[in-house]
Amino acid sequence: ADYMFPNGVCAYTQNAKDPNGQSLDPDIHNYMNYVYGCSDYHFSDDQKTEINNSLFHSTRNYVRPNYTPNLATVTGSPTILSPTSGQTVATYNSVPLSWTALAGADKYLVEITASGVANRYISNTNSLTLTNLLPNKNYLWRVMGYNEYSTCGGYSGQKIFKTGDQQVSAANDLPENATWSVGPNPVRSGSPFFINVETTNGLEADVRLLTTTGQVVKSLPKYKFESGQTSLEISSEGLPAGIYLVSLQTVNGFHTQRVSVVQ
Repeated sequence: ADYMFPNGVCAYTQNAKDPNGQSLDPDIHNYMNYVYGCSDYHFSDDQKTEINNSLFHSTRNYVRPNYTPNLATVTGSPTILSPTSGQTVATYNSVPLSWTALAGADKYLVEITASGVANRYISNTNSLTLTNLLPNKNYLWRVMGYNEYSTCGGYSGQKIFKTGDQQVSAANDLPENATWSVGPNPVRSGSPFFINVETTNGLEADVRLLTTTGQVVKSLPKYKFESGQTSLEISSEGLPAGIYLVSLQTVNGFHTQRVSVVQ
């Protein structure tokens, strides 16, 4: 009941009585009271019993009584890894974002702002690839970790990056009746991965491995993939963990796929 608590006054002084004329002594720290601004709120034992009676009643099976959420408290904020301030990424329709994982967080809220308009995305991991950005445009971004129980973590610092003008094509969008793939993906640092090309007529391409900012890490100009199935081995020895771009540039265009290097 509402016993006319003044908000922010954590003591009852209104002298209300029950129907038998007994003075009321309400629990000012009970969740069901109408007072705000106190602390150490709780449910009474009787309230807990009634909550459980309702939760586990057969008519309430739809609320998944056997489900236990992540109850870890999320504190602090993630640290942005890539792209960081001042970076220009090579592409615009496939831009990988990454940040440090936050203890207790199993979801991340990513905020991307351009021209004063903010768009928000939810990721279940500490990375996200955006496919709807515009070329040659500045974007401001930040990220916050949380879970179902704890949503009061802080945002990371804001970082600004610029998209490039290169477009990532679909995996099977190659000329000369060719398809290609990259694997294994992710690949453990120090182990090789393979560019697998299948073509009926053979294919010549400039093969490059780049960072997300466009820095060339490895280059094989005018590499000839024979007709049929061909696998080109690429070493990841010495590569720091992160996301890289594998590109094939043919006379018909520029084609890119992502590969993740993990420790």
